[in-house]
Amino acid sequence: MKLRLITLLGTLCISPLASSHDRWILPSHFNVSAESEEIVWITSDVSASNQVFMMDKPFSASDVRVLQPNGKPTSPSSSYTGGRKSVFDVQLMQDGTYKFEKEVSPRYFSQYKVKGKEGVVRSRMDKKATTAAMPKGAYELESSLNVSRVETYVTRNKPTEEVLKPKGEYLELVPVTHPADIIENEAAT
Repeated sequence: MKLRLITLLGTLCISPLASSHDRWILPSHFNVSAESEEIVWITSDVSASNQVFMMDKPFSASDVRVLQPNGKPTSPSSSYTGGRKSVFDVQLMQDGTYKFEKEVSPRYFSQYKVKGKEGVVRSRMDKKATTAAMPKGAYELESSLNVSRVETYVTRNKPTEEVLKPKGEYLELVPVTHPADIIENEAAT
Protein backbone atom coordinates (compact mmCIF):
# COMPACT_ATOMS: atom_id res chain seq x y z
CA MET A 1 0.00 0.00 0.00
CA LYS A 2 2.81 2.42 0.91
CA LEU A 3 4.60 1.64 -2.35
CA ARG A 4 1.43 2.46 -4.34
CA LEU A 5 1.01 5.75 -2.47
CA ILE A 6 4.66 6.71 -3.04
CA THR A 7 4.35 5.79 -6.74
CA LEU A 8 1.15 7.85 -7.07
CA LEU A 9 2.70 10.90 -5.39
CA GLY A 10 5.82 10.58 -7.52
CA THR A 11 3.71 10.40 -10.68
CA LEU A 12 1.73 13.49 -9.63
CA CYS A 13 4.94 15.43 -9.14
CA ILE A 14 6.62 14.26 -12.35
CA SER A 15 3.59 14.40 -14.68
CA PRO A 16 3.63 18.18 -15.16
CA LEU A 17 7.31 17.97 -16.07
CA ALA A 18 6.54 15.42 -18.77
CA SER A 19 4.01 17.64 -20.54
CA SER A 20 5.31 19.37 -23.62
CA HIS A 21 4.53 22.96 -22.61
CA ASP A 22 3.85 24.78 -19.37
CA ARG A 23 0.61 26.76 -19.41
CA TRP A 24 0.30 30.07 -17.59
CA ILE A 25 -1.73 33.23 -17.03
CA LEU A 26 0.20 36.49 -16.60
CA PRO A 27 -1.87 39.50 -15.45
CA SER A 28 -0.75 43.06 -16.19
CA HIS A 29 -0.85 43.72 -12.41
CA PHE A 30 -0.94 41.46 -9.35
CA ASN A 31 -1.79 44.21 -6.84
CA VAL A 32 -3.82 47.33 -7.61
CA SER A 33 -4.70 50.30 -5.41
CA ALA A 34 -7.86 52.19 -6.32
CA GLU A 35 -10.40 54.60 -4.89
CA SER A 36 -13.76 53.04 -3.98
CA GLU A 37 -15.59 54.14 -7.15
CA GLU A 38 -12.60 53.97 -9.50
CA ILE A 39 -12.88 51.60 -12.48
CA VAL A 40 -9.91 49.23 -12.69
CA TRP A 41 -9.18 46.99 -15.67
CA ILE A 42 -6.68 44.13 -15.72
CA THR A 43 -5.49 42.47 -18.90
CA SER A 44 -3.86 39.03 -18.82
CA ASP A 45 -1.80 37.01 -21.27
CA VAL A 46 -2.47 33.29 -21.58
CA SER A 47 -0.02 31.00 -23.35
CA ALA A 48 1.73 27.65 -23.36
CA SER A 49 5.50 27.66 -23.69
CA ASN A 50 8.75 25.87 -23.01
CA GLN A 51 9.90 28.85 -20.92
CA VAL A 52 7.58 30.51 -18.43
CA PHE A 53 6.23 33.89 -19.58
CA MET A 54 7.73 33.56 -23.07
CA MET A 55 4.74 33.47 -25.43
CA ASP A 56 4.84 30.38 -27.63
CA LYS A 57 1.45 28.76 -28.31
CA PRO A 58 -1.96 30.31 -27.76
CA PHE A 59 -3.95 28.67 -24.98
CA SER A 60 -7.54 29.83 -25.32
CA ALA A 61 -8.74 32.45 -22.83
CA SER A 62 -12.41 32.16 -23.76
CA ASP A 63 -13.09 29.68 -20.94
CA VAL A 64 -11.09 31.40 -18.20
CA ARG A 65 -13.19 31.67 -15.06
CA VAL A 66 -12.83 34.64 -12.75
CA LEU A 67 -13.69 34.19 -9.09
CA GLN A 68 -14.52 37.52 -7.48
CA PRO A 69 -13.49 38.32 -3.89
CA ASN A 70 -16.96 37.22 -2.69
CA GLY A 71 -16.37 33.79 -4.30
CA LYS A 72 -18.92 34.26 -7.10
CA PRO A 73 -17.74 33.28 -10.59
CA THR A 74 -17.81 35.54 -13.61
CA SER A 75 -16.17 35.58 -17.03
CA PRO A 76 -13.70 37.95 -18.65
CA SER A 77 -15.40 40.86 -20.40
CA SER A 78 -13.49 40.09 -23.60
CA SER A 79 -10.89 37.67 -24.91
CA TYR A 80 -8.77 37.29 -28.00
CA THR A 81 -6.71 34.38 -29.33
CA GLY A 82 -3.72 35.25 -31.46
CA GLY A 83 -0.95 33.23 -33.04
CA ARG A 84 1.30 33.01 -29.97
CA LYS A 85 -0.87 34.01 -27.02
CA SER A 86 -4.40 34.76 -25.90
CA VAL A 87 -5.48 37.83 -23.96
CA PHE A 88 -8.46 38.56 -21.72
CA ASP A 89 -9.69 41.63 -19.86
CA VAL A 90 -11.41 41.79 -16.48
CA GLN A 91 -12.90 44.76 -14.67
CA LEU A 92 -12.12 44.67 -10.95
CA MET A 93 -15.24 46.08 -9.29
CA GLN A 94 -14.82 44.79 -5.72
CA ASP A 95 -11.98 45.24 -3.27
CA GLY A 96 -10.21 42.00 -2.43
CA THR A 97 -8.48 39.06 -4.08
CA TYR A 98 -9.60 37.60 -7.41
CA LYS A 99 -8.67 34.20 -8.83
CA PHE A 100 -8.24 33.73 -12.59
CA GLU A 101 -8.41 30.02 -13.40
CA LYS A 102 -8.43 27.81 -16.43
CA GLU A 103 -9.25 24.17 -15.97
CA VAL A 104 -8.81 21.43 -18.50
CA SER A 105 -11.41 18.69 -18.33
CA PRO A 106 -10.13 15.40 -16.89
CA ARG A 107 -8.59 12.96 -19.39
CA TYR A 108 -7.88 9.27 -19.18
CA PHE A 109 -4.77 7.77 -20.72
CA SER A 110 -5.22 4.00 -20.97
CA GLN A 111 -2.88 1.27 -22.16
CA TYR A 112 -3.92 -2.29 -22.92
CA LYS A 113 -2.88 -5.43 -24.77
CA VAL A 114 -4.82 -7.32 -27.44
CA LYS A 115 -3.40 -10.53 -28.89
CA GLY A 116 0.01 -9.65 -27.44
CA LYS A 117 0.14 -6.18 -29.01
CA GLU A 118 -0.06 -2.96 -27.01
CA GLY A 119 -2.58 -0.21 -27.66
CA VAL A 120 -3.46 3.19 -26.26
CA VAL A 121 -6.76 5.01 -25.73
CA ARG A 122 -7.00 8.69 -24.78
CA SER A 123 -10.41 9.96 -23.78
CA ARG A 124 -12.26 12.71 -21.95
CA MET A 125 -14.97 10.25 -20.92
CA ASP A 126 -15.42 8.89 -17.40
CA LYS A 127 -13.62 5.71 -16.35
CA LYS A 128 -16.56 3.42 -17.11
CA ALA A 129 -17.02 4.83 -20.65
CA THR A 130 -13.26 4.69 -21.26
CA THR A 131 -13.20 1.02 -20.24
CA ALA A 132 -16.13 0.35 -22.60
CA ALA A 133 -14.14 1.95 -25.45
CA MET A 134 -11.41 -0.71 -25.17
CA PRO A 135 -11.34 -3.29 -27.97
CA LYS A 136 -12.86 -6.71 -27.30
CA GLY A 137 -10.37 -9.08 -25.75
CA ALA A 138 -8.23 -6.32 -24.26
CA TYR A 139 -6.30 -7.26 -21.13
CA GLU A 140 -3.71 -5.77 -18.76
CA LEU A 141 -5.65 -2.51 -18.83
CA GLU A 142 -3.87 0.33 -17.02
CA SER A 143 -5.34 3.83 -16.87
CA SER A 144 -4.28 7.14 -15.41
CA LEU A 145 -6.42 10.20 -14.86
CA ASN A 146 -4.85 13.54 -15.82
CA VAL A 147 -6.26 16.84 -14.58
CA SER A 148 -4.68 20.26 -14.96
CA ARG A 149 -5.54 23.68 -13.63
CA VAL A 150 -3.84 27.04 -14.17
CA GLU A 151 -4.48 29.75 -11.57
CA THR A 152 -3.27 33.24 -10.78
CA TYR A 153 -4.37 35.85 -8.27
CA VAL A 154 -4.93 39.59 -8.49
CA THR A 155 -5.76 41.81 -5.50
CA ARG A 156 -7.52 45.17 -5.53
CA ASN A 157 -6.69 47.11 -2.34
CA LYS A 158 -6.97 44.84 0.72
CA PRO A 159 -6.22 41.07 0.32
CA THR A 160 -9.07 38.64 1.11
CA GLU A 161 -9.12 34.85 1.62
CA GLU A 162 -12.37 33.58 -0.01
CA VAL A 163 -10.87 32.58 -3.38
CA LEU A 164 -7.97 30.74 -1.69
CA LYS A 165 -10.24 28.05 -0.21
CA PRO A 166 -9.76 24.58 -1.75
CA LYS A 167 -12.56 22.98 -3.80
CA GLY A 168 -11.86 19.50 -2.46
CA GLU A 169 -11.16 18.08 -5.95
CA TYR A 170 -8.02 16.28 -7.08
CA LEU A 171 -4.67 17.72 -5.97
CA GLU A 172 -4.84 21.36 -4.86
CA LEU A 173 -2.26 23.79 -3.55
CA VAL A 174 -3.40 26.26 -0.89
CA PRO A 175 -1.11 29.22 -0.23
CA VAL A 176 -0.11 29.91 3.37
CA THR A 177 1.52 33.20 2.39
CA HIS A 178 -1.19 35.27 0.69
CA PRO A 179 -0.30 35.79 -3.01
CA ALA A 180 -0.58 39.58 -2.51
CA ASP A 181 2.14 39.34 0.17
CA ILE A 182 4.72 37.51 -1.95
CA ILE A 183 7.79 39.65 -2.48
CA GLU A 184 10.74 38.82 -4.72
CA ASN A 185 13.68 37.21 -2.87
CA GLU A 186 11.61 36.72 0.33
CA ALA A 187 10.43 33.36 1.65
CA ALA A 188 6.83 32.31 0.92
CA THR A 189 4.88 29.17 1.79
